[in-house]
Amino acid sequence: MTWEISTAEYRALAQLRYLIRHFVSEGDTVSRAVEANGYVRRTRGREDRRRVLVFLLPRGERMLEQVARHRIGELRATGHELVRTIDQLLEKTAAPRSSVAKKPARKGAHQKRG
Repeated sequence: MTWEISTAEYRALAQLRYLIRHFVSEGDTVSRAVEANGYVRRTRGREDRRRVLVFLLPRGERMLEQVARHRIGELRATGHELVRTIDQLLEKTAAPRSSVAKKPARKGAHQKRG
């Protein structure tokens, strides 16, 4: 299935991608710092050496709480942009579905509106 998107939709997708990459990138930076500073302990799995087990140490728990508070504040400050972008995308993806012909309502039946 091929979808054509408008310039506005493309910009909304680009904005969403940017916001997600920014959020993940900062999270990666924090996780590396947390490991390098001894906030977590990592070990390889015994049965599967590809598996990495990460144990959060007490010092790491305190740091994680601080990071979570910062992220919550950041989302409260700028989250409206992310929500608006997601809403735009949902509206555009819902539009093709709403164009499908609906069965007529039975006489006397109440329709729910959402």
